[in-house]
Amino acid sequence: MTSRYYPATVLALAFLVLVQSCAGTSPRADRPLTFERSETLKAGLTTREQVLNQFGDPTTRVRLGDQGLESWLYCSQVPCQIGDLTVLSDTKGTVRSVTWNFSQRNEKKTVGELKLRYPAAGFEPKKSVTNHGCYIDRSESYVSQDGLVRLGINSKTGLVESITRDDSPVSVLSSLSTPFRISVIPQRETASSR
Repeated sequence: MTSRYYPATVLALAFLVLVQSCAGTSPRADRPLTFERSETLKAGLTTREQVLNQFGDPTTRVRLGDQGLESWLYCSQVPCQIGDLTVLSDTKGTVRSVTWNFSQRNEKKTVGELKLRYPAAGFEPKKSVTNHGCYIDRSESYVSQDGLVRLGINSKTGLVESITRDDSPVSVLSSLSTPFRISVIPQRETASSR
């Protein structure tokens, strides 16, 4: 059985390759990129238009597969390897997943801090092992009781690297056929698509 986090791992690796090769724009000073502002985005409720109004044009847009899924990366510095903020939306323009990467800004967050911030989540540790063919990924995370929030943990430091909020306990990426096509959307199309 494939881990529900396997598609996210594939996506993260694809972003690493794609984003390094793309020159995007830095966020505007009047729309600061902060964890607290990212928390206002609600998976399943927020729309792409609301994301644009709050954060402006993304640094990079990536089309995933042929099912209309788009991932928007917002980076505090360009070029970046992985976005500080990654927003995944569907064909209707509804945000399905929001990920904040603490490690991109050298923010130090512990599991204890985030358990205090989200006391109702009831985070439980979860370990997963995914065989990627040429290497085995052993990851540790904390998942909320409802399965909608996941804390990605750095196995060496024990610090939280990322927090992902989904609109469903089953990742939307798991619906993609594997392997799926990933294509970067040119910046001019990003600006004209608003």
